[in-house]
Amino acid sequence: MNPICKQLYTIFSKKISLAVDSVDWASIDLGPCAGASKRAIEHSLGRNCALKALAAMGIEGFSIGSGVNGEPIWPADIVGSISHSKGYCFIAAARAVDFSSLGVDIEHFNRMKSRSIDRITHSLESAMVGEDLEIATILFSLKEAFYKAQFPLFKTQLNFKDIALKLIPESQSAELIWATPNLEMNPEDYKNWKFNYTRIENRCYVLSHCPKSN
Repeated sequence: MNPICKQLYTIFSKKISLAVDSVDWASIDLGPCAGASKRAIEHSLGRNCALKALAAMGIEGFSIGSGVNGEPIWPADIVGSISHSKGYCFIAAARAVDFSSLGVDIEHFNRMKSRSIDRITHSLESAMVGEDLEIATILFSLKEAFYKAQFPLFKTQLNFKDIALKLIPESQSAELIWATPNLEMNPEDYKNWKFNYTRIENRCYVLSHCPKSN
């Protein structure tokens, strides 16, 4: 097993198929359109990584397409999510019988700026975040993962202040404590959403998921 996935499985459910990969930009001639080339390479890397996650579940020969909003199209009985950041990709896929939806995100810890904290932080989170760039990065990543997870269910475009989370560092988890009424989610359903995060080297790996009670 990939050592990163092995570490992720210490806090992520083993019912979820994980895959990670990366590209060495120094070994690639990106040509004159470096930005566009990087985006295309990362997109391809993510799709290929998703196929590895599906293959680990015994699903072969499926092509990952894109929806009208750019979201990946998974097999009918599968829920999944793709994230990439600066040449690294992180994929999660699971059986729809076990999870209503899931979302992942990967972020580098050196990208958050102090001026961005207010943009991503709800007033309920301000005391928790303060001016801590590492906590702000984790919060940003958790929200990105949740937005991906909720979209297949609610088809709602969200802003960063449309939800509020409480981080629980001792368990590397978080709780949903508030959501905008636009999401049409009852407060008693907040507890159904699970969040996990961990740091590996200078990167944050995050999973947001809604397990089914089987």
